[in-house]
Amino acid sequence: LADAKGRAALAELVAKADAVLFEEPVSVAATLRAARATPIEIAAFPVEMNAAARPVSELAIQALGGLMHMVGEPERKPLKLGGHQASYAAGLTAFTGLAAALAARDAGRTAPSVRVSLAEVMQWVNWKAASGAEASGTSPGREGRNSEFQVLPCRDGHVAVVYTVTQWPATRALIGDPRLDDPKFATRAGRRQHIAELYAALAPWFAGKTREEIQKTAQARGVPFGPIFTPRELLETEQYVARSFLAEMKHPALGRVLLPQLPVQWNGRSFAPRSAPELAA
Repeated sequence: LADAKGRAALAELVAKADAVLFEEPVSVAATLRAARATPIEIAAFPVEMNAAARPVSELAIQALGGLMHMVGEPERKPLKLGGHQASYAAGLTAFTGLAAALAARDAGRTAPSVRVSLAEVMQWVNWKAASGAEASGTSPGREGRNSEFQVLPCRDGHVAVVYTVTQWPATRALIGDPRLDDPKFATRAGRRQHIAELYAALAPWFAGKTREEIQKTAQARGVPFGPIFTPRELLETEQYVARSFLAEMKHPALGRVLLPQLPVQWNGRSFAPRSAPELAA
């Protein structure tokens, strides 16, 4: 874009496009906003902040959005969620805006421009925390061993212990420890009040079993305990293999690679990722 030829090539591409996606700041932002194609703009901060030049990172966005306040152990520093959660959620938000803009255009109305703020996306992802703080006066945070739902070790790894209020009777029967019959565990409030005693009774049942044993036994009783997989194990996990969720691609430099398909289906069919077409010389 440093010369006239490059700018002309961009203008030609945009003239043929239905939408154009770009990040703030970008030198051609004004040109893209004025184009026929619907502009889908992703920025770090709301436009009212006039902060396009402010340096930012995924770590900073998760911190500013309040999400990191809830991740980690209470006696240690907050932690960032793995991957690029702000970017993932912003992408889904941008897609929603794009779909709405194209639908408006197809209905004969002017397609609106779309702008997504990463900082606001993190507030939206973490919406229950702000709502809870407003309602209770206390910000939800890192609870550690006082958390209602925890991760317990098993014979070959770890399992996430999760159940709803209505699933507690099935959970109690599954574990089979007589200590869980104590009336103090009969209600959610009681279980939270005596959380250390509760997990002291739960933990031994997990210790001698594999993740697969725990998952199959729990599922048979309608209890959603979740084995924790490594990324490598996900390549061979039964559910993903059965649904062909990981699609094979040919990469010009890396060769064969596996990539997740879109996590949505249209009329029972999803779409596998594919390489972007090469630009004409």
